Amino acid sequence: MPALSFIKKSYNAVLPPAIPLLHRKVTSQGRRKALLIGINYIWASTTTGNDRLRGPIKDVQHMKEVLVEYYGYLEEDIVVMTDEHLPNQHTDIWPTRKNILHQLRNLVSDARRGDTFVFHFAGHSMQKKAQRDKKEKDGKDEAIITCDHKYILDDILHYMLVDKLPPGCKLTAIFDTCHSGTLLDLTHYECNEGLKASRSVPELVSAADIQDLRREFQQLRRMTISKDDRKISTILRKIITRPFKAKLYAVGHFVNRSIRVSSSKGSAPSQALARCTHRCPAPVVRLNHRSVVISLSACTDDQRTWEDRDNAEASMSKILCNLLKQEADVPAFKVLEHVRTSIHEHTFKRHRIVLKEHHSRFKTARPNPKKYPLDLDRPQLGSLHPLHRNEPFILKPT
Repeated sequence: MPALSFIKKSYNAVLPPAIPLLHRKVTSQGRRKALLIGINYIWASTTTGNDRLRGPIKDVQHMKEVLVEYYGYLEEDIVVMTDEHLPNQHTDIWPTRKNILHQLRNLVSDARRGDTFVFHFAGHSMQKKAQRDKKEKDGKDEAIITCDHKYILDDILHYMLVDKLPPGCKLTAIFDTCHSGTLLDLTHYECNEGLKASRSVPELVSAADIQDLRREFQQLRRMTISKDDRKISTILRKIITRPFKAKLYAVGHFVNRSIRVSSSKGSAPSQALARCTHRCPAPVVRLNHRSVVISLSACTDDQRTWEDRDNAEASMSKILCNLLKQEADVPAFKVLEHVRTSIHEHTFKRHRIVLKEHHSRFKTARPNPKKYPLDLDRPQLGSLHPLHRNEPFILKPT
């Protein structure tokens, strides 16, 4: 049956069994599996161009602890791939391209309705000119970089993790890496920006607010560090607490996805995807007949994330793990808000320290803003279908 015909008929049919999210918690009754990949590029040579990192291995180790302690995952159902121990180089958990593809295949190969999955990648990533994918708005594909300095495209990640997922499952993907906004090539990104999930989740700011912020930013550039430090702090805090469509700091775009109908295992007609309209209505109930796929990314496609070598708590993965320990059934929209706010606070603190160090060293009242840009990483929330406002980020066991 053609996908569009099925969609049209489904509106006139009786809805399948659903679990209202307004009055009861959603839990998982199926199996729970996870694939966690943290690459520090410890053995990277200087000719590869991939700098060594300090945090990814610790980040996925923390995530494993959270999944076991707070979500009931069994250790044998969690595969951790790191480049920490050289003796593992000849095993299938050494994070080469070949081994990662093998573990991606294993993660969802025997998936059944009711199963939940977590995929976490921390490391380097890249952008390259799209050769075949005409749906990339910026003409670029995103890709994760493996420890053998090869890459895995976003199209492949989508095919192996999303297209292979049968209806009734849930996948939560976490990308703590550069250029990660649409790394899973999902359908809905912009509508997750504008949906008001609760009082704590911000709506998009108006054009008037953007003009106000632009004027405040110009004021900030004209200030001296020594005399107006308190005023700088006030303006920065105001910017933190007022989310905005950030054209001010070169924050990038979001990608629309056209209807994707595939004949693969998970692509039943009920899985057919409608194009994101930027204001897709949120479902009032959680439908069990389709899969739920969520991705959390550390930044937009055109941004790079930065590792703070003096503050391990500043990584998105560590911020996320701390939140999940406090509130295991936290909604996805609250996760996005919390991660954004925390990352922005760390960025502003670090930026102020750099400016003060510059002032004390060079005794100049106004550092060149081009030399010290205030680049705000903007974490992204993606989904396969429009999300219910209280959709849990990760399902807890019953």
